[in-house]
Amino acid sequence: MPKPKITLLIILMVACLFFLEWARVNFDPVAASVYSGLLVIGLALIMIDHFYSDGKHDYPVSRKEFNWGKSIIYLVIAWIAFSGFGSIVSTAFGGSQSAIEILAGTRPVLSESKFLSDITWGLIIPFVENVVFFGLLYEFLKNVARKFGGGNLPDRLDSPNIRKFWIELLMALIIISTIFTGYHIAVRGTLDNAGLAVTFLFALVNMILILATGHLRESIILHSAINLRAISGFTELFAAYWPWILGIAIVLFLMFSKRVRQFTRR
Repeated sequence: MPKPKITLLIILMVACLFFLEWARVNFDPVAASVYSGLLVIGLALIMIDHFYSDGKHDYPVSRKEFNWGKSIIYLVIAWIAFSGFGSIVSTAFGGSQSAIEILAGTRPVLSESKFLSDITWGLIIPFVENVVFFGLLYEFLKNVARKFGGGNLPDRLDSPNIRKFWIELLMALIIISTIFTGYHIAVRGTLDNAGLAVTFLFALVNMILILATGHLRESIILHSAINLRAISGFTELFAAYWPWILGIAIVLFLMFSKRVRQFTRR
């Protein structure tokens, strides 16, 4: 039987699949079909890993031992790194926009409804892409390297074998980033050189973030934040959804604050 974390992941993926199928019928059939297909590929990778490998899920959505203080630090570093290096890469490849503005041009409009577009590109798509490309696909490459190449790709950036297999790790990151970029070409159509380079860099930053933390949470949040910033802007988002944002923040605080939990148990 799949482990609980795998079961939860499968449930979330199937829920996203139903949402995208609904979007395919009611809004943009092309973009929704492409991402539905990506989810099916992800589910197939889980089945392959379960039956033909160790069945171990190395990159869950979240690890309890990794606290939110570290998460915020990693997110700020990743945001600054992508924004800074992305602008450099954009300029080097002839782009006249920032990295965030370029990514905005790679996001097709799934719906004329602003709310549905924000939900889709701000929540659903970051979850789908990060789970499949940066989680399941990397695990698949790890299993292939171990079974057929004799290599052992590192699980984390602080893994003891990273010095021995750094070339294999670099190749895996390049393969995943290339596939990620190619997938965005399939969704959006032809991208210019700056768009290709920034999308490739975005994939690299997400992969490095996952290898640094050992789970997908920060990369999904980063991806979601950048998507929302690209398609709407934070000021507009806050003006439109501030009651929801405030309510969710309060709920999360109550759920994760140790002091609050201790106080309520007295």
